[in-house]
Amino acid sequence: MKFFIKVNFVSLLYALLFFVEFELVINVYRISILTHLELGTVNNIIISIGILFFITFTISILILIRKWMGNRKSIFWSVLLWVPYLAVFICVFSYLLPFKNPENAPSSAAGLIIIGMIIVYPVYIAMVNLFGLGLHKYL
Repeated sequence: MKFFIKVNFVSLLYALLFFVEFELVINVYRISILTHLELGTVNNIIISIGILFFITFTISILILIRKWMGNRKSIFWSVLLWVPYLAVFICVFSYLLPFKNPENAPSSAAGLIIIGMIIVYPVYIAMVNLFGLGLHKYL
């Protein structure tokens, strides 16, 4: 039972990473309006924050997998289990902070970026899980 909770917690963390990156991409205009910064400046800040968050999260999740999972290949269930957690995060966030002004709505290019993220993200999860399990064997 503990292992089931650990796999779900890791999946929750994967969903949280995707959710933060997703919301940063979607809310560029909203952040620009709230902070009174130019759109180019907001894009640069969001890219910097996104890369920094992505790198630190990847390193921490690798350490967590190495510490918790042992040699269990059941961690690969997290490739699928992150999706329901992401759906809950998005529903709660969109309920709490809906788009009320048309100027805050994301551009159509953001949708293409999100589609690409959704396609690539399970591959990223599988690679992190694989590398995390491989690290455990050699350390």
